[in-house]
Amino acid sequence: MSNSTVAVLTDSGAAHLDGYFTGLAQIERVTRVVVADPSGASEQLAKKLLGAKLADFGRDHHKTLTDHTPSMAVVTTEAVQGASVIRTALEANVHVLAEKPSCVRAEDFEQL
Repeated sequence: MSNSTVAVLTDSGAAHLDGYFTGLAQIERVTRVVVADPSGASEQLAKKLLGAKLADFGRDHHKTLTDHTPSMAVVTTEAVQGASVIRTALEANVHVLAEKPSCVRAEDFEQL
């Protein structure tokens, strides 16, 4: 992984954020984590668990991806939002690790 920045794209109602933040904080090759959460609900948890690795906290998924060009994104949102957030990351040419379920209808995921 040449770019050691990882994005976490989330929103209110996301699952397992504490595990993702803790894991990213412990992975040596990950030197920067940027978080985008339109609700702002995860900001305090991100600061607490990521510490100095938290490079930025924003509220716009697309802006975070374009401003920081991460090598990968962890997408953890409610399933109803998943496909559109995954699409945003893929369109920014970012590899995606997506929480499951990633959508509520198979048709939403078909193009991805």
